[in-house]
Amino acid sequence: MLMAREANLPMFLLKPAHGAIGAHLQAVRQCYGEFRGLAEELLRRLPRG
Repeated sequence: MLMAREANLPMFLLKPAHGAIGAHLQAVRQCYGEFRGLAEELLRRLPRG
């Protein structure tokens, strides 16, 4: 999270240019997938009207 704070970006938008390499990049990808899944589930549950 410190890297995201220093880059002033959400963790799931970090790139190698921000220093996210190796295990950090894997964590970024995992975080992106989790946030995407959460967003998709929230959209699915919203009432359509």
